[in-house]
Amino acid sequence: LRDATRLSAEDDRPAAAPGVALAHLYLKTGRAGLALAEAQRASLLEPSASALTLVGAARIELGQLEQADQDLRAALKLSPDDTRARGELGRLQALRGKYALAAESFKAVIERDPSNVNARTNLERLAPLLDATRAPTP
Repeated sequence: LRDATRLSAEDDRPAAAPGVALAHLYLKTGRAGLALAEAQRASLLEPSASALTLVGAARIELGQLEQADQDLRAALKLSPDDTRARGELGRLQALRGKYALAAESFKAVIERDPSNVNARTNLERLAPLLDATRAPTP
């Protein structure tokens, strides 16, 4: 739990509730199933955008894309300016091939947090895919 709290602090987030911090640690260490269970428990105990975002992120890793979409949108209803939830939604949209929507999500993250390196990197990665979908077919 100390490691989980430390990892949350390294991400420039305030110390998270223990369940959220533990879910974050599980997700960062590739244990999406455990992350999902812990994040769901945390969101039941105290619903928050952070917990719902972690539920959504874990579901993405587990291939539960429809449920992830619902969780991330629920997180954004609780906190419309949450850049992590919006970034995860962009990642989900990109995985589903909805590149224009993903780009909009990443741009919204950058508007709220101009120094967000992940959103900028993801937007750059999307550029060739956006160009390919816009190109006319011969």
